[in-house]
Amino acid sequence: MTSPYREKGYVGLGIELQMFQSQTDSAILSYLPVYWVARWHPLAAYPAPYLTGRFGFDLVGQEGDDTLASRNYYAVGLGLIRHVERHQQAAAERARSLQIELLYSRDQGAFTGFGIGVGYLY
Repeated sequence: MTSPYREKGYVGLGIELQMFQSQTDSAILSYLPVYWVARWHPLAAYPAPYLTGRFGFDLVGQEGDDTLASRNYYAVGLGLIRHVERHQQAAAERARSLQIELLYSRDQGAFTGFGIGVGYLY
């Protein structure tokens, strides 16, 4: 969830549900990072490309995670917002947009990787 901040920026909070990544293969829900998120849209063009960053920590943790550093989470990446359709609601017409992100993230201070996220913005 983000809100506009200044002319080309957005800031907010997020939570990410990561399943089936347990170190011990014993837990379905292994990570639950809560984070601050910031997005910067350098161009006013549409489709709208942006840069994004996240920083937070994991609420669930794994066995042996005894410090905040071992439960940290961060991600940096690029995104694109693209208009896909118009949806007719009772009294108003509202645009739907598709959001695509490519993120490099680091979970638990050790698990790194790239991920692709796709979703609708309302």
